[in-house]
Amino acid sequence: GAGEISSPRCTATGPGITGISAGGNASLLIHTRDAYMNDVTVGGAAGSIEIFLTYTNPIRIVNFTAEDLNNGKYLSWFILTSAGSYGVEIKRAGIDISGSPFLIQVAVGPLDPEKTLITGSGIYGGVISRKTLFNAKTYDSYGNPITTGSAQVQVILSDMRFTTIPEVSDLGNGESQVIYMGVVLGSFGISVVVNNVTVPGSPFPAKIVLQAGEPSELKSIIVSPLPMSVVAGTSGLMVLELR
Repeated sequence: GAGEISSPRCTATGPGITGISAGGNASLLIHTRDAYMNDVTVGGAAGSIEIFLTYTNPIRIVNFTAEDLNNGKYLSWFILTSAGSYGVEIKRAGIDISGSPFLIQVAVGPLDPEKTLITGSGIYGGVISRKTLFNAKTYDSYGNPITTGSAQVQVILSDMRFTTIPEVSDLGNGESQVIYMGVVLGSFGISVVVNNVTVPGSPFPAKIVLQAGEPSELKSIIVSPLPMSVVAGTSGLMVLELR
């Protein structure tokens, strides 16, 4: 049979040392061996095995234990939801096993349309005869930004009379840009659909106005010379500047 466990001869396998996608189970299996690379087939060494997970943002170290499978193998696992680099150090009796410390990458998970972030004033409308825009930035279920690939983004207007047809451009970095121009004054709704899923907040209330900002009766002024005089029975012209 195998001799005493030799820490440098022990190995580990599994996604816990090779990398995962955000939210995945980073499990790892530790295989104990003696100095001659013979597999140890009995348990009892769980107390001498330490697993250190190093987070890089912010930097902190978390200690994990291993479950004794009573066959010379020891199981541990953890869940990581933030994309980035992590360090995994596995020690047996205070000595690193073969390959330790490991550097693993947690990749961004699949796009989650419901996490889409809409930015830009154009989602709430714009000024007539001027182009306006907004962006749709995509994320995975854990809030990690999608930085590659593309999504199918559609813009649905509750009333097509008020704007030109929205132009959707894929920026190639997980973000899409929508540009349109107001052609008629009025209110309407904007719904954003990503990969056939309606983005929360849709329909966004939008309005095409005469100028930036709503005219205020307190700030609008008469620019015609005052006082004005007109002859009874005739009409006069007064110019009001909306502000």
